[in-house]
Amino acid sequence: MLGPGSTVVEAVGADGTVLLTPGEDTRLEVGAAEVAAAQQQQQIVRNTTSSTGGTYRVVTVPLRETGHVLVVGRPLTSSYEVLRVFGLVVLIVGGIGLVWAWLLGRAVAEAALRPVERFTDHVRHVAETEDLRPVSPDYDAGVLATLTQTFNQMLAGLAASRDQQNRLVADASHELRTPLASMRTNIDLLALDARTGRLSDVDRAKILADVQAQTAEFSTLIADLMHLSRASTPAQAPVELRRVVEDAVERVQRRGPKLSFEVSLDKATLLGDGPSLERAVTNLLDNAVKWSPPGGTIHVRLTGHRLEITDEGPGIAEGDLPHIFDRFYRAETARSTPGTGLGLAITAKAVHDHGGTIRAESSPRGGARFTIELPELPEAHEPPESGAHQDRSGARRLALSSR
Repeated sequence: MLGPGSTVVEAVGADGTVLLTPGEDTRLEVGAAEVAAAQQQQQIVRNTTSSTGGTYRVVTVPLRETGHVLVVGRPLTSSYEVLRVFGLVVLIVGGIGLVWAWLLGRAVAEAALRPVERFTDHVRHVAETEDLRPVSPDYDAGVLATLTQTFNQMLAGLAASRDQQNRLVADASHELRTPLASMRTNIDLLALDARTGRLSDVDRAKILADVQAQTAEFSTLIADLMHLSRASTPAQAPVELRRVVEDAVERVQRRGPKLSFEVSLDKATLLGDGPSLERAVTNLLDNAVKWSPPGGTIHVRLTGHRLEITDEGPGIAEGDLPHIFDRFYRAETARSTPGTGLGLAITAKAVHDHGGTIRAESSPRGGARFTIELPELPEAHEPPESGAHQDRSGARRLALSSR
């Protein structure tokens, strides 16, 4: 029996006779292919099985001088053994690799999903507790960071909306308490008089006038509160700012018959809500009328998208400047004057809604000066020139006064 690695050599004649190597007891199976190769003197390679059951790799080499072919076989037992060992190694290493890959994939998946789980827990916490604190991002970039940023913006909007609602309720309850109590007292007096008839006609008329005034004050206050509580974006339509200021001056001029209005207006157009802007300008002009002395002059100047309104009143104290646009803030000198304390807050909100800024300061003339700066209108939205407002110089100078 040959051991692994042994080689078997046989000679095959054209008539199919097989000559064995002396002392060789293993014989390769010789078939028609080997006989044909001997007859045609061709070289072939094939596998064959020996009589002992071993598998050999066989090559047939022609011997042209003798008319025989030399059949050389080498057993494949060692190759199969190597392949079996290699297969076992591949199986073991592959199994270990699969286990490591599964563990590594699970670790990576858990690490990747952990921020998502924390984000989900925070969303659930917000839904259950209404706690609107922002989420701390786990990444500086990527889809999750963008999602977290968008969610935080949504939370900020919800928080602002909730704060506005809370402030509306607090402001309404605070400001309506005193006039509501006064109105209730007057109504109780009228109800008592209906039973007893003790009030004179003059007293009854005064009480009714007081109730009417308080009702009007209620309507104005509620309208102002509702205006401040709205978080909607102003309408985005071209607005001629010069026309807005002209209309506001014309309306307020009737309320200050003893005042003069010096108006200088350039042409200016922007995107926004005309009525909202007109109300903001009207509030500033009403404020100027309220504080201007008889015979004083209110200066209104529109340069580009910069509006300045200056009066000749007592001005604004330094301590009041930081709070001048706060809701219901009334300076010490204004406590006895009529008003809800919301006019300047409404003006500031309208200006900010249009992307502008507003500033209050003391004027060199001794009064108060309010400055509004609004963004310009993009060229794509420029409206056509209106014949009623065309001005070759691009500016319009008005000197309005009423005595």
